[in-house]
Amino acid sequence: MVNIRELTIDDYDALCALWEEAELPFRPNGRDQRDRIAREIEGPCSVFLIAEDERDLVGAILGTHDGRKVDATVGN
Repeated sequence: MVNIRELTIDDYDALCALWEEAELPFRPNGRDQRDRIAREIEGPCSVFLIAEDERDLVGAILGTHDGRKVDATVGN
């Protein structure tokens, strides 16, 4: 069964692995650094949701207030 919940910074490594598996471009040394994602998670103008199947991260939706980062990812 798939569970949808809010992303936490503890999910960061699994999120990066999902992006890599899906061959999506991301910048772990830039906009997608752990500390930058953590600030966005804590901010009032963003929505970061993940989908889990059992304990595996299988999807993510990330949205910020200005629309610059909108990502819908679904893994295999």
